[in-house]
Formats: sequence, C-alpha cells, structure tokens
Amino acid sequence: MPDRARLPEHVTLPLLEVISRSSLDDDYRHVAALRTETKGGTTTQRPSPWLAGIVVAVFGLLLVTAAVQNSRDADAAEATREGLIRQIELRSTELREQQGQLADLREETTQMQDELSALVRTERGQASTNSRLGAMAGYVAVTGEGVRVVADDNPSGHQDGAIWDEDLAMLVDGLWAAGAEAVSINGHRLTTLTGIRTAGSAINIGNVPIRPPYTVLAIGDNARLQSDFVHTTSGNAWWNLVNNRGYVFEMQNAESLNLPAARRPDLRLVQPASPSTTQEVTP
Repeated sequence: MPDRARLPEHVTLPLLEVISRSSLDDDYRHVAALRTETKGGTTTQRPSPWLAGIVVAVFGLLLVTAAVQNSRDADAAEATREGLIRQIELRSTELREQQGQLADLREETTQMQDELSALVRTERGQASTNSRLGAMAGYVAVTGEGVRVVADDNPSGHQDGAIWDEDLAMLVDGLWAAGAEAVSINGHRLTTLTGIRTAGSAINIGNVPIRPPYTVLAIGDNARLQSDFVHTTSGNAWWNLVNNRGYVFEMQNAESLNLPAARRPDLRLVQPASPSTTQEVTP
C-alpha cells in the first residue's frame, strides 16, 4: 500500500502547543511591521505599553483556555475509558451467566432425549405385545401359511345332508386342536367370543348370517395341520359326519392366507384391574 500523506503539524500537534506557536509568531510579525513603518522617520515610536499588556493578557487567556480544554478532554477520555471498562465487565458477566444457562439447557436436553429414547423403546415393546395379543385374540389382521377348507351340504339337497351349526363348530374345534392360530369362516374372523349358532335357516357367525359353501381359513403349520386335524377328537368326529352324511369337504395347504380382524367389542363395564387389587376367585 502507498504511504499515507503526512498531516500538517497544526493537525497533529497538541492544542496548547499550536496556540503558543501561533500567538508568538503573530506578536513577532506585528512588532516587525511597526519597526518597518517607523524606520524612515526622524523619531522611533515605541509600542504602547497598554497594547503589549493586552497582547500578553490575551495570550495568557488562550493558554489558560487551552489548559482547561485539555484537562476537560483528558477527564472525558478517562470517564469514557472507565465506562467502556464497566460495560465490558458487565457484558462479560452476562456472557458467563448465559454460558452457564446454555450448559444447563444442554444437560437438560440430553436427559430429555434419553427419557424420550426410553419411552420410544417402551412404546415399541408395548405395541409389539399388543399386536401379538391382538392376533391371538382375533382383533388384528394376520397373514401366514395354513390350510384352506371348503365345506358344503350334500349335493342331494336332502335335509339330513345339511351342515348344521354344531357341525361347523366341530370342524373349527378340530382345527384349533390341531394347532391353528387364527381361523375365519366366509371372511369373518373367529374370536373367543364368536358364537356359531343357527338362526332360522342360516348359520350365524356372531350376528352375521352366512350361507354354504363355507370357506374356512386356518393359519398354522401346513406341514402338520392336516395330519394333526385327523387325530383330534373333533376332527375325527367331523370325518365321520362327512362319510355318513355326504358333506362336500376339501382341505388344501396354502402358502399365504390373509385373515381380517374381528370387530372389537364395546366394553362398557369392564375395567383393567391393577395387580394389587386382583384376587383369585375360587368357584
């Protein structure tokens, strides 16, 4: 970078020195001018004493004014410096307090994040447990391998060849006993509360009437479900009905079955009991 232009001395010199120099120079020039004017005359006129006194008084006043101004400037500068120091100290104290608050907030945030993570893990565990219980109870849709069963009345149309509600219940009981984990009939999921009853000329699943043919889906180990079904009491009884009444019956393995969720009952009086209030009731 090029050097800055040097400032004049009257800008860089202190005020008191500038006044002293300029005042003395003006006095010298005034005296020289008086001598030059009187040098050609016959008599030499000396400057008036009162004029010199005025000059000296004015010069002294200027010196005093400059000294007072310098003193005031110094006091103002000192006050400004002390004020800045106090502001810096105050801001430094506030900064330390805010840094302390920030550290506390960070620690609190870390604790809340740990608590949130624990709650998320608990919620996931509860959701998994609820899903398993819902699948077991029949109130969650499920999918898996199993068997597909189709049962129908005797093609002859004879009254003795019709499938009754207890016959269909026997078929379902045999599947449960053989290891079925979920069962549906004609798209209606069975639960522990689902009844299979005859109403009029139709069999009702719960309160929903169904008509033959009856498609029964059962999710379970399809490598054993059919063979285990035959060896159950209910399954053996069902086979006897098929042979004696001529029911149409087919059972096939299925690699993928989709069973819907049953409608949840409206519980109005039942409330969960805490372990401390639960008592064993002996009939």
